[in-house]
Amino acid sequence: MALTPVMATSFWVFRAKHPRASLRQWLGQSMQSPTAWASRLFFYNITAHFLKDFMQGLEPMLVAHHVFCIAILFLQAYVIVDGANSCLAGCAAFELGSAAYNLIKLYPGCESFVTIYVVVMTISNVLAVWCYWEWVKLPDHPKSVDVFATMVTLTLAIMRQKVALETYL
Repeated sequence: MALTPVMATSFWVFRAKHPRASLRQWLGQSMQSPTAWASRLFFYNITAHFLKDFMQGLEPMLVAHHVFCIAILFLQAYVIVDGANSCLAGCAAFELGSAAYNLIKLYPGCESFVTIYVVVMTISNVLAVWCYWEWVKLPDHPKSVDVFATMVTLTLAIMRQKVALETYL
């Protein structure tokens, strides 16, 4: 859960340097920008978050998921560059839903946590899709990258929402 305060710090640092800047401008910022140090911190934090899970031993599907997520983060940070905060904020939103999922796994049978899980998962999926939409609207992305990002983001959001609704309601 340390991921959310790091993202908020990134936005506050950006706004301190650019007081008239909008959320949309922050979402489009490159991680190469001098004011993006908090975004780079978030990038390293979320990458470490995925890497630490390998120490616990993961099922093959989760290994594939983590490798894929790490690859997407590195592509965004070092190849695509612009819109890094949109990608990172989308990851943070997805991780919020995952945190809620962990609640119901840690406390099976607790109806309150099931409700919290479904609500938080829904909000996190909506936020992640919104972050993706802000990212895809940025100029200078090759069309193939936009199509790939659309498939990945929407597939993840739909699958996660489907599991939440079908399994726990």
